[in-house]
Amino acid sequence: MFVIDRTKVLELFVYDTWEPAAGGEHEKILYFFPSEKPLNDKLNSIGLSEAVVTFTNSFNSVCTSLCTKKTKRVFRKLAPNIWIVIVVSVPTTPNITNVNLSEDDSIHYQVIERVLATACETFELFHGKVDAIVETYDNEILKAKLEHFFSRYLRTMLFEHCDLLDCFNGIQFTSIEPANFGRVHGLLSRIGYGFSCIEHSAFFFEGRLVYSSLDLNYVRYIYHYLNSFLFIEQPDLTHSAATATTMTKSKHLGRYLVGPKDLSDLSQQVKCPLICSPDSKLPNCQLITYQALRVVLCLLIKSTDSIPMEFFVEFDKMVGPRLTSLAERLASSQSSSFMGGSIFPLHLMEGASEIDPHKVPTVGGLSINDDGIRNAIEDLNYVDPPLSSIYTNRFIYWNPSTCSVMTTLHVYTGSGKRSIKGAKALLDVMVNLREEFSLRPDLWHQEITVRLNPHCWIVCKRSNGREVYMVFIIRQDGLRKLEEATRHVYNTTFRGVFLLE
Repeated sequence: MFVIDRTKVLELFVYDTWEPAAGGEHEKILYFFPSEKPLNDKLNSIGLSEAVVTFTNSFNSVCTSLCTKKTKRVFRKLAPNIWIVIVVSVPTTPNITNVNLSEDDSIHYQVIERVLATACETFELFHGKVDAIVETYDNEILKAKLEHFFSRYLRTMLFEHCDLLDCFNGIQFTSIEPANFGRVHGLLSRIGYGFSCIEHSAFFFEGRLVYSSLDLNYVRYIYHYLNSFLFIEQPDLTHSAATATTMTKSKHLGRYLVGPKDLSDLSQQVKCPLICSPDSKLPNCQLITYQALRVVLCLLIKSTDSIPMEFFVEFDKMVGPRLTSLAERLASSQSSSFMGGSIFPLHLMEGASEIDPHKVPTVGGLSINDDGIRNAIEDLNYVDPPLSSIYTNRFIYWNPSTCSVMTTLHVYTGSGKRSIKGAKALLDVMVNLREEFSLRPDLWHQEITVRLNPHCWIVCKRSNGREVYMVFIIRQDGLRKLEEATRHVYNTTFRGVFLLE
């Protein structure tokens, strides 16, 4: 089987539920993608969504999605009378045996809903709550803000690369040596004392969070913005490349990612992107990002007025040399990185060859694509050459209390987050297993073990809200070795995280 199409956004629109006067139905539309679509088609799509939402209001649970033969439609309420709807295509696969088209259910509703929710929350971070915008301004201002945001954000909604990791929208942390962490904290404290207008700060190394003075549930959306827009568009500044481009003008390697590009013109007034502070419904801060090598500083300035050029010059003069020195020190000891460093040298176990038809009973008879699992195992064995040790695996871990996520099934490339080769089919199964967890929200502890073929196992565990999804490939003595390997991982990699029997 082969996929003849990929999942993509067909429509994304925001509409108001108020009843306009006759002939003014188009006034309900606050935003619509694609904008070139005929007005009647726009109104028909909005009418379908509004009819479904209105009809299901009398049900016990709210309707959040609608599936048709070729599309999946997800609804989300932005304000009491304002809804946002996303429509994505359903890829079809030609069946070689009967030449019929069948639905490829690899894009789960949970993933679509979470991607849409993250988009809405990112919009509110930069533009404010929708109801506050309408109350303070009017619908025309809201339309302009929606157009400005989603015309850029839609480029990042690549559903062919969305998977379980998007359901969490978490933060990847990196651990550094205690002495270096003290230097980071000391630098941020010095910045706070030297520049009183800086309300909060966050320190990132290699695209992962080291320290933040902000609430982590708030930082996760700044982290998402950085990884979706800034980090993927900016080159990785190695020492040699940065020296060639930056040291010619200054004696350090610091520069502004968000802020002025040229510090020589002192007459200019700089206005950086406005964002909402954690307790604000409308933007009341400005975001500045400053980079030196692989370190990025995020600063929140408590003001909406233009920032004097003198601030940027003084900040660059004071922080640039110190941040450059600290970045070089961190780079020299990067092997201590908690994510992607040597602390998790995890690989897969021995490979498999024979594949049998199978189903996953714990997720309501979900059929697993045999070819997909076979290819996944082959690809993962290529990524991870088989080892003699059985105590090896790949995993995703999620801790909602700290919004932290750890993954050895993904890498961050120049185009953003991507799953490693062979992992996509397994990640799709994990999303369904997570939905199985959600059916019993009151249980403190849950564990599911799924055998995808004679040698490939997925073990999922939720305990006190924390979740881990692990992949094992075992050739012989499956259950006995699986139990032994799972317990070893709990006692080493996740020691103290889960309470074991």
